[in-house]
Amino acid sequence: MLNVNFYEHIDDTLLKFAVIVSKSNGKWVFCKHRERTTYECPGGHRELEEDIITTAKRELYEETGATTYTLEEVCVYSVSDGINESFGMLFYADITEFGQLPESEIERIELFDQLPDKLTYQDIHPILINKINSFLKVKGILNNIELKDNIIPDISDLIDLYNDVGWSNYTKNIDMLKLAYDNSLRIVSLWDVNKLIGIIRVVGDGYSIIYIQDLIILTEYQKQGLGSMLMNYVLNAYKDVYQKVLLTENQTSTVKFYESCGFVSNDKYNCVAFVQFKM
Repeated sequence: MLNVNFYEHIDDTLLKFAVIVSKSNGKWVFCKHRERTTYECPGGHRELEEDIITTAKRELYEETGATTYTLEEVCVYSVSDGINESFGMLFYADITEFGQLPESEIERIELFDQLPDKLTYQDIHPILINKINSFLKVKGILNNIELKDNIIPDISDLIDLYNDVGWSNYTKNIDMLKLAYDNSLRIVSLWDVNKLIGIIRVVGDGYSIIYIQDLIILTEYQKQGLGSMLMNYVLNAYKDVYQKVLLTENQTSTVKFYESCGFVSNDKYNCVAFVQFKM
């Protein structure tokens, strides 16, 4: 059985293919291969020295004939059989005009209100469609999102956010949480109208070192690039600081996210880190 995983970022050299989930006039766009009786989303493999967005544009035209459209990068995804894992970029296209379908392995395109029953990649495409549906939902919400710098949210909002991601060690000691925020170097938060949906907290001197203590995105808003938005904002604000440090759990997706932000494990610098936790 194939497993599909999603990532906000990954090393560009690992991206081997692009898949473009597409709509036109509110209907899903699917391709029918000449040698198959099933349908699939436009997409294909990346050519040598081709950037991934060029891959997406080329494949979208070759497999649908789309000439006028908007194209958005959604996220990295991977397909794994439990032994090997391959990575690609998922895109969303809203097609407004088609030209003549180029001569290729694609016989025709069809528009569907719902997913067709016969899919070439039955284990993969429904998952990608669900991801796009979530993306489109959040995209509508993102228009309302506001970034606030150095504003300490109400403690009730913080507690809700920390509890949502299971960080109960912080919410067990409310006084500690209040003092931690009162004495932070910088706090940057994201709001959906009056709802706290994300936060990043920085401690340190702001010149020789900063420590990124917390980076939290409300669960329902995750995997939409908001964590990267907060991280990039902070890294840009402290771009001249000598050391930028953080401590995080050793999970593959978490490690890949921070590596995509430019962080490396301290052993790469022939260093060792020490820590004491009061459990």
